Amino acid sequence: MNFAFAAGIGEEIQVSECQEIKEPGFYKLAGDLESNGTCISIKNDSVTFDGNGHTISGDGTGFDYAVKAEKGKELTIMNLNAEGFDAGILVKEFDDVKILNVQSRNNLDGIRIEYTNNSYLERVNATENNNTGIMLYSGSKGKLIDNFASGNKGYGIRLKSQNDMEIEHNEALFNENIGIYLHLNSSGNVIKGNQARNNKFYGVRAEFSPGTSVSLNEIWNNDGDGLIFIYSPGSLARGNVLDGNKNGLKAENSKNLEVYKNTIQNNNESAIYLYGSENSSIKENLILNNGKHGVYMERVSGSEIRGNEADANGENGISLYLSENNILSGNRLNDNFKNGLYMERSSNNMLENISVGKSREHGVLLNVESMNNSFKGLKVRETSEGYDDFKITTAGLNGTSIEDADFDRYTLIWSIVKIKSIEGEISFLEAVDGSGKNFEDDFSIVNNFAVLNSSQSGFANKSAVITLLNLPENRINHFISKNGAKCPAEECRNLTSINGKNATFEIKSLGRYSISSESAPIPVAIALPASTGSSSSGGSSQPNAASKQPEGNISFEGFSNFSTLDLNNSGKIELKSPVESQESTAVTGAVIGSGYKTWLISGAALICIVAGLSAALWYKKMNGEFW
Repeated sequence: MNFAFAAGIGEEIQVSECQEIKEPGFYKLAGDLESNGTCISIKNDSVTFDGNGHTISGDGTGFDYAVKAEKGKELTIMNLNAEGFDAGILVKEFDDVKILNVQSRNNLDGIRIEYTNNSYLERVNATENNNTGIMLYSGSKGKLIDNFASGNKGYGIRLKSQNDMEIEHNEALFNENIGIYLHLNSSGNVIKGNQARNNKFYGVRAEFSPGTSVSLNEIWNNDGDGLIFIYSPGSLARGNVLDGNKNGLKAENSKNLEVYKNTIQNNNESAIYLYGSENSSIKENLILNNGKHGVYMERVSGSEIRGNEADANGENGISLYLSENNILSGNRLNDNFKNGLYMERSSNNMLENISVGKSREHGVLLNVESMNNSFKGLKVRETSEGYDDFKITTAGLNGTSIEDADFDRYTLIWSIVKIKSIEGEISFLEAVDGSGKNFEDDFSIVNNFAVLNSSQSGFANKSAVITLLNLPENRINHFISKNGAKCPAEECRNLTSINGKNATFEIKSLGRYSISSESAPIPVAIALPASTGSSSSGGSSQPNAASKQPEGNISFEGFSNFSTLDLNNSGKIELKSPVESQESTAVTGAVIGSGYKTWLISGAALICIVAGLSAALWYKKMNGEFW
């Protein structure tokens, strides 16, 4: 946008009385003027009116203006004081307007610009007007920079159906309504680096104003909400400081909202209040010491709440009410005066890697009709005594999934839950009820074991489906083990094959379950030299037919968990049935001449034993069964 036009360049024309300007030129006010009607009326293009620091005063009645400009282009008004009019300056149906270094006070509106494009206002002081300090209506494009709007009985800065404006480094203070107000389809406006403080209602309000960007502003100590979006989809709040307001930031029915890296603290109610604002993103905000909730969500769906820190708030760190299908991830909720995370009538939400610490009440509390919520990587620490790290507080909250949990005290009230880890899951088929002091000790899935260990009667004799993943391979004769012994068929039932890497089965009661099996045979090849027999009578060598028959024995003692070695006609050693006695075990299948000594057989067998045992030990170590 180019505001470099210079209206009315030419000979300076002195103005010493109220008049109508009909020709282009540079007009300069010679002194103060008083008027009981409109004083300066501009009806031409390319006009510069320089007030030269003087004041035009009205009588405070009627629809009159210190300067009124209609239907033209390239207008500059500067260095003027205006007071006592319907509007100090009115510009209507103009293009390319600059208003510079103007003070407008004690009017109905300080500055009013209507149906005008490319408006540039800088260093305007609009104070103590009965309605609005600076008002722009039904235009587009322009910039408001370094203006001061204070003490007005209505609004500091107001945009009505005004699009694509840049509002930067202005101060809107102590106004009796709203500091900066956008409404009636004011779209695509940027509000950056302003101060909106100590206003009676809102600091910044965007209403029916899609695509509003609010960044790097200081919005403090307003009696109403600091920043509010109402039916303003696709808007952005980034890097603002919202301190000491009613709610820090509130959004009503404003979908696709992005709230990013704001500091929101010391507000009387909630830091962030979302109502009906679906598909929004609330990320990396610092939320401290607010009177109620850090983040409050009501009727919100499809939104992502990620990486926020909500500490020391008067009620809950994050609260969900009637909200579903949201993702909450990586939030840190510490030292909140009620619960770290509270959910009521909120279902089908995914909650990942949430850290909760030092909650004055419960770490996580699920209340009425909050079902099918999934928790992964939840960590809860230092919850106040007498409260739970994790609590389902009403019956029938079914479908709660808890994966890779890291918390201690818990209460589950007659609800169907699922416990998961990277190694499998436990899915109760019936509602369970009870409490415990260490959730991970009572329910865990690790190293091919699923542990259900609660001492509470509400967990006893409850059916569940267990799935174990990534089981050891090269196993045979799998069976379900309960508490170290084979589980009876009436207590354990296969739902899938249990001979593969994954197994699913149903159980009827608490216990320590795993998939057990025997090791598969491990073939070990050896080579022994072939032999020819020696004749006792002649000295000539002939093949000995008896050399293919079993000959020689080896001893295999003291390793009751291993199988015997059998050397057969194929020249391989196989690990077979367990050794049952200290009897010698036959070695067969070697092609051995009758002239070989027993020590040769024993030596070869010893080599086989060492190789076979080494292979067996390695296999068992790799499968976590040894050492």
